[in-house]
This record gives sequence, structure tokens and C-alpha cells, in this order.
Amino acid sequence: MSTEQQRQITPRRSGRAPRRWKLWLVTVSTLYPLLLALSTISAPLDHEWPTAARLALLVPIAVALMVWVISPWQQRRFGSWMSR
Repeated sequence: MSTEQQRQITPRRSGRAPRRWKLWLVTVSTLYPLLLALSTISAPLDHEWPTAARLALLVPIAVALMVWVISPWQQRRFGSWMSR
């Protein structure tokens, strides 16, 4: 594979990791409403469950949404601001 082909395949990186406070801010501002929505939606089904069981249901769903849906969107939306 030529160098030109590798450049086309390899994504470009800014070389700078986002500042931790910006990463924290974006994550918290997304995770809080997500967990609030999930717990509100699941409340009729699991309100009598112990806390550990409710978390065992909600955490994998929240993490999956964060990894495959929300974080990629956040990177597109806030990537330039986070890398400044």
C-alpha cells in the first residue's frame, strides 16, 4: 500500500488531546440527562427492584448509548472546541 493510500485511510488527528475539564464538562452534561431519562422511563418497570439491580439494568444501556451514539456525535459537534 502506498503512502498516499495510507493517508486517505488513516484519520487525521489534531495531535492534541482535549483538556480534561472540557471532556468532563461535555460528558457530565450528556450523562446526567441520559441517566435521568433512562431512570424515568424504566421507573414503572423497576421501581421495586433493589438499587444494585436497577443500576445493573441502566448502566449497560447508558454506556452503550454513550459509546456508540452519543460520544461520536459529541466528537463531531464539540471536537474543534475541545481540542483548542
